[in-house]
Amino acid sequence: ISDVFAVEVVADPVIDTQAIAAQEVCQNASLLELTITVSGGIASSSFDYQWYSNTINNNTGGTPIAGANTNTYTPDNTTIGTLYYYVVVTQTESGCEVISNTSQVTITPGPTIVTQPVDSEVCLDGVANQLTIVTQNGVGIPTYQWYTNTTNSTSGGTPIAGATNSTYDPPTNTVGEIFYYVTIAFQGGCDLISSDVASVVVVQEPVAVANNPLQIVCLDGTADDFQITLTGGLGNPSYQWYSNTTNNNTGGTLIAGATASTYNPGVLTAISLNYYYVEVTLDGVGCDTAISDVFAVEVVADPVIDTQAIAAQEVCQNASLLDLTITVSGGVTSSTFDYQWYSNTINNNTGGTP
Repeated sequence: ISDVFAVEVVADPVIDTQAIAAQEVCQNASLLELTITVSGGIASSSFDYQWYSNTINNNTGGTPIAGANTNTYTPDNTTIGTLYYYVVVTQTESGCEVISNTSQVTITPGPTIVTQPVDSEVCLDGVANQLTIVTQNGVGIPTYQWYTNTTNSTSGGTPIAGATNSTYDPPTNTVGEIFYYVTIAFQGGCDLISSDVASVVVVQEPVAVANNPLQIVCLDGTADDFQITLTGGLGNPSYQWYSNTTNNNTGGTLIAGATASTYNPGVLTAISLNYYYVEVTLDGVGCDTAISDVFAVEVVADPVIDTQAIAAQEVCQNASLLDLTITVSGGVTSSTFDYQWYSNTINNNTGGTP
């Protein structure tokens, strides 16, 4: 009769601590190690480990990973995609085996910006383009920080307090050029990325200054063309001239067809005081209408000859003649008189020879 054969049947080993269930990181970012702890089974026997990767969420049918034979394993972080990892723990004794849960590892492409902020050029207190950023890829919810800068650079800027959204409305209450950019941070070890720089240029409101605003002409005369000097503002100007009965650049009467940068009222046939102005509209963003100073044209009576020259005289050849003398008044009192005498072969004050 032999000695007794004793066969002790014990419970399989158990996994006390499973590896992290899932993690997602950017390509090449650091991954957490997959770590398990095991107990039970044959107390006198060591545990053997074999890690597997799988393309589906299943802890069977995977591909054994060469060299992955400890209770910890760090997955590959270079290949974009999702893989599932699990480990089979065995002992040399028959039937001693336990399989871990799967651990999902997702490697995503690094974040990129698909919509960049755009430049603006506006008049003072106009509405600039909203600075907007749109990203793709990356891991987790992005966080934003907008910066201002005095140079066209994405370094050395000043963070804008509270500007932590994907959009930012730049102020336009100061004349000058300011540069803006945003940095975007992600979870999962993704690198910090920066947007392009957007320039916001704010210019003064347009101002229309009347050149030669006061003219005096005689009856049936013609004034010089009205011209303005336009400063400030943005875009292409359009013009509309007005006439007025008072020295005011509001409340005038629109002059039909007077839409050029200059205007001439033509021959003025009545003694009068006439007022004109122009409104300039620019198609730039946020620009107010510029209204010129008033152009004033005073129409006065022609000058008059108060004393005519002697009507006639007859003398012998080479004898002295009386001077032909006239006196003149009226016309434009601030202007001197210019004289040109003529001779004629007939008794007519036209068609003579100067």
